[in-house]
Amino acid sequence: MKHSRILISAVVCIVACILSLQLFWYLFQTFPSFGAIDTSWSQALYNLRTPLFNQIMVSISLFGADIMIVFGAVAVVLFQTVHKKRESVIFVSAVVAGVVLNYFLKFIFARTRPDMAPLIFMDSYSYPSGHAMNAFVFYGLVAYYVIVFTKREVLEVAIAVFSIIMVVLVGVSRVYLGVHYPTDVIAGYVAGLCVVITAIYCNKLYLNK
Repeated sequence: MKHSRILISAVVCIVACILSLQLFWYLFQTFPSFGAIDTSWSQALYNLRTPLFNQIMVSISLFGADIMIVFGAVAVVLFQTVHKKRESVIFVSAVVAGVVLNYFLKFIFARTRPDMAPLIFMDSYSYPSGHAMNAFVFYGLVAYYVIVFTKREVLEVAIAVFSIIMVVLVGVSRVYLGVHYPTDVIAGYVAGLCVVITAIYCNKLYLNK
């Protein structure tokens, strides 16, 4: 029964991602004022560029990719240490599923990358942002598990604030570097939220034996 519920929740997650991103796509394609966010917000960040800031943003961007995987491995070890093996499986599965789902969504929408002033080169599709989605899933679930298992208010607040800051900074860095539109990043957050909600549901499903 639980496995069938998990399968259903995974399907619902994919459908929710597609429908929500499709609605978002329709909004910025249909309403010029909404679509202008891409140009105005991007240009505002481009105006902040300096050689030092460029290096900082490249480093921050990594927290939505390779470094995130390292942090994920450490988190899994910690979960297993305290005998939270099921939670570690859900955590890793959600992170991996988010990465795979992002490629699937990019293929569906097939939006080309910005060509205004990129600082790095990316040859994949742009919508939704994989880094933004990865960051939302990873840091969102880290915050969730800390809150669920620690029961320490100070630590909970600290991790929650840290997670929010990291998610925002990763998204901003992708626009700053010229490899994503702001709407790509927002869409990545929306898709990431769908994955996080699904993972939390699966976690509660296993905890309620």
